[in-house]
Formats: sequence, structure tokens, C-alpha cells
Amino acid sequence: MKFLPTASILLLLKGTASLDCPPELSQSETLTTKSGESITLDYAIVLSPVSESLSLFCARITRNLEGFIGFGISPTGKMDGGDFIIGLPEEDGTGTVRKYFATGHGHSKPKEMDELKQTLMSTSIVQEDGNTVMEFTKYMVEPGEHPILATGDNTFIYALGNTNALTYHGTNKNSVTVDFDTTREPTPTSNTTDEAPEQPPEEDEAPTPDPPSGAMTMTKVGTVILGAGATIAVWFGL
Repeated sequence: MKFLPTASILLLLKGTASLDCPPELSQSETLTTKSGESITLDYAIVLSPVSESLSLFCARITRNLEGFIGFGISPTGKMDGGDFIIGLPEEDGTGTVRKYFATGHGHSKPKEMDELKQTLMSTSIVQEDGNTVMEFTKYMVEPGEHPILATGDNTFIYALGNTNALTYHGTNKNSVTVDFDTTREPTPTSNTTDEAPEQPPEEDEAPTPDPPSGAMTMTKVGTVILGAGATIAVWFGL
């Protein structure tokens, strides 16, 4: 009997466990900068049952003016030391949504992260009727970056530009702390009653015959969760 190599099994698990954002982002926060401009953050948290590094933060940020949008996470609530996602609109309707890191404080311009760290998905930034809308999907836990916590306080920072070019935003910035454990919608569960459901009577199991002499036996050692409701049994040959 042939067995898949460990690397192939891990690749299979990761592929099976891939997640998608919901069609509607049902959670919403209104954020206001120090200069008084308000933006809307619509979002969803998609948790992976396999690994926190596969969990997703799905976001859409809407402002009622034209100009770049910067959004990031910084435990201190300050620009210095933060990780940013910056959307730069273009007149032709394309634009870019990329990951940046702070190079200092004050008027220092953030720098783009290395290409290997540009892992954002489903990115877009568009302008229409004087509004700017940025969308992106980000892994919540990534190496060398501040994690986005499914449970506990997350301090986000945001800044808005007066133009589409990445220039100093002045006081048009602020920070906000969000605990997603208290804001995200509960996972739907099946209806329950006060009384426990009746269990079917146990059936006598047929005795397992002894394997032929010299034959390989297979022993079930556990179960691996692949996704919502999907599992595979893990067996080892003895």
C-alpha cells in the first residue's frame, strides 16, 4: 500500500481549508478623524478551523471625498511602528492597494513592504460621484507583522489624503480599538430543546476477525478537520 508524503498531505490540507469572504460584510464601524471627517468600515472575520494563519479579515472602507485611504494596525495607536494598507486611486479607475510599513513618525513617508509580503487578496480602490471605496482581504496572522486578533483588543490607525497621491495627511487621521469577539456575529447553531434527544439503542458490534499472518494492519489514530464540517480520518500502518 502506498502513502502520500507528509508534504503532499500538508498541501492537501491547506488547499481544502482555503476560505472566502462572505458576499455581504455585515459588521460596520463609523470612524472619525481628528479633523472631523468620517469613514465607514464594513468588515467580516472568517475564522479557519485549521490554522489562525488562514483566518481572514475582509474589509471595505468608504469615504465621502476623493483621496487616498490608509488603514493599519499599531498596538501603540501611533503611526510609528505600524503596518499599513494604503489605497492609491488612479484617474483611469485602476489604482493600487498595497502593504506598507512606517519608517518613522511625523512627515516620514511609509515604504512598501517587500513583494513577498504583498499577500492582500481581492483588492480594489475606486472613485465615483466624489466617493472613494477601498476593499481588501488580509490574513489575520502573518510573519513579521502585527496580528489581527479574533479575541482581544485590536488598535487600528487610519489616515485620509487630500489628494490621490501619497502625501502628508496632517490631522486627518486617528485610531480606534475594536474587540472582534464582541462585535462579530455568533456562529449559527442548530435549534436545541431542554430535553436531550433520545439515543438509538446500541447494537452489538460484530467481532473483528484476526488478520491473516503477515498482513499489514491499519489503526485509526485521529481525525483532521479540513473545513466547515469536513474531516478525514488519519490512519497509520502497523
